[in-house]
Amino acid sequence: MKSGGKAGNDARDVGAAILLVDDNKLVATALARYLGVWGYEVTVAYSVVDAGEILRDGRHFDVVILDPLFPRERGEDLLKDIPRELPVVIFSANPERVTVTAQGS
Repeated sequence: MKSGGKAGNDARDVGAAILLVDDNKLVATALARYLGVWGYEVTVAYSVVDAGEILRDGRHFDVVILDPLFPRERGEDLLKDIPRELPVVIFSANPERVTVTAQGS
């Protein structure tokens, strides 16, 4: 799913490319639409496997927004496919405590 839009001449209207990784389609769709209104180009992956494939395809992203909580996957497993220089924001709508262990240093 891609979402995009332009909000006008605002400093936040940067057109950055975001990879949003979340299995909750309602949350992912709402967040992608909201970010699109602000001018961000959002690509949504609903699984860690799909996100890994998107990243390995060589598409450019400025940031990854990652929900670490998946029913049968671990969001942090995706970290190995994310280039070290690419910022990652850990985000979850789930009220459970989230712990992510960074791999490498």
